[in-house]
Amino acid sequence: MTNDATTSFATKYRPILLKDVYGQEAAKKKIKGFLTANRLPTAILLTGPTGTGKAQPLDSLVLTPKGYVKMGTLKIGDFIIDGLGNETRVSGIYPQGIRRTFRINFDDNTSVLCSDEHLWKLEDENGNRSVINTLQIIEEMQKEVKFHIPLVKVKEFDNIEINGMQIGNGIEEREEQLKELTQGARYTLLDEKTNGEAIAFIARTLGYVAKVENKILIIYKENIKRNIESIIEVESQECQCIMVESDDHTYITDNVTVTHNTTLARCIARHVNKVKDANEFNDVFEFNIGTNGTLQDIRDLASKLKFMPRNENHKSIYILDEVHRLDKRSASGLLKELEEPPAHVMFILCTNEPENLLDTLKPRCMNIELVPYTEKNIVDLLSMVCEKESVNIEEKYLARIAQAANYQPRESLVTLQGIANLLAGGGDLTQEQIESEIKNATHEQIYDLAAVLVLALFRNKMEKAIECVHLCENKEALISLSLTAMRFILPYIALSTTKNPITKIPYQYQNIISKLRELFGKTPVGELQTIAAKVHRTLYLIRSDSFRSNINLADVFFNYITEHCCK
Repeated sequence: MTNDATTSFATKYRPILLKDVYGQEAAKKKIKGFLTANRLPTAILLTGPTGTGKAQPLDSLVLTPKGYVKMGTLKIGDFIIDGLGNETRVSGIYPQGIRRTFRINFDDNTSVLCSDEHLWKLEDENGNRSVINTLQIIEEMQKEVKFHIPLVKVKEFDNIEINGMQIGNGIEEREEQLKELTQGARYTLLDEKTNGEAIAFIARTLGYVAKVENKILIIYKENIKRNIESIIEVESQECQCIMVESDDHTYITDNVTVTHNTTLARCIARHVNKVKDANEFNDVFEFNIGTNGTLQDIRDLASKLKFMPRNENHKSIYILDEVHRLDKRSASGLLKELEEPPAHVMFILCTNEPENLLDTLKPRCMNIELVPYTEKNIVDLLSMVCEKESVNIEEKYLARIAQAANYQPRESLVTLQGIANLLAGGGDLTQEQIESEIKNATHEQIYDLAAVLVLALFRNKMEKAIECVHLCENKEALISLSLTAMRFILPYIALSTTKNPITKIPYQYQNIISKLRELFGKTPVGELQTIAAKVHRTLYLIRSDSFRSNINLADVFFNYITEHCCK
């Protein structure tokens, strides 16, 4: 674990060595057994429960062949534009609940919103490409590392308008349109008659950088990079991530921006090569199959296997993340390498969706299944951190933190950090202060109000529903989160707990289902499913109206409930 006193708990206590990994004793024992017996496998497959994903706020814009739409309106099967400029289909939608949200500002005066763990495909100033999340970008930028994102040419649109201007469909058509609008000049003076927003959009969809400064639009076409200038945390929002069918596995968001569980894998790699520190060189190479999983990518990877490790005592270890995204052709290419790799090569494959993994891969690997963290795991971790950091807090609050953070190590450490910061101010904290910090850090109050709101709608208590929304400061997040809750609830609404174990869904939504089962225990399942469908449709229509009309979600909620439900 790192020892820099200036870093956050979540970073400082991230496992570095295999012995640092907590809550996965069976997996550690299995790994150490193979290594001790000198029976090192050529490939290890790490599988675990689904965690948080590549998420953006629901009102973030996503580019489609017909123009921008809001993230929250997307459905499986919808067509959007991928990071290569091609049309692709949405193949999966995964609600992420309320997440820490950041605004990434670029040097062309544009910005985009994303969650803390949203993945980005980036290149640094030395030309090194990587796929890292928002928090990792922040850490690297604090070390004065500079990043830029790839630019993209959109191949084809389907008759779209931007700010009242018809945009050319094909690349050549848009090139001619841009030349005519700017007279081929780099600088265009913006006045009331000039549609600067549309011109900038055309330029960005052609792979150029467009920047507005002092009412002048500047278009850069040569030797251009779109650099990340700063990252600022804003109010937390409900987020979701999407999966797309594109080989590139990226999509385009606001301002034509291309966007997109390896901790144990890194620990194993250090253990195999007997590396004792995170800063010590290790012959490890990481590939994200989500963004580098085409057949050509696998062939490029195979061509690198012949190279010996820089340290003669090391193995060359290749960590492949999100291997469930391999298609059959790419998987076939990888199988050849897994079966007979060079003696100096070892693979570690990672996925949190083992059910989507091709069956042909599993027999070629030593399978290690990670288990969900328990309350005891998290309390033990927090107790250790409290002892090392001299944080004096009762154990009962550590259990509360673990529960409120859905037994996730990172969220638990972030919450503990907030309490530690309050204690650093001097004096003891009251129970109310600690509870308030836990609720604020984990957004537990909004989840609690979402449960009240959903239950009120189920029971047709509209005055209670309106009162609930009035009580919440972040009304938009509350209503949006309630709709997400309904997505989880619908498959589990049947009253049979054996056929529908709610432990498979996030803790925050388990509470809602438990209360529903308690209140409607004697209601026929068919009738309850009808009520659930009606509640889901009500919330869905409210949010759809808000997206279409650009009216505040809470205002649409009050209007809709008053007009349709309070008669």
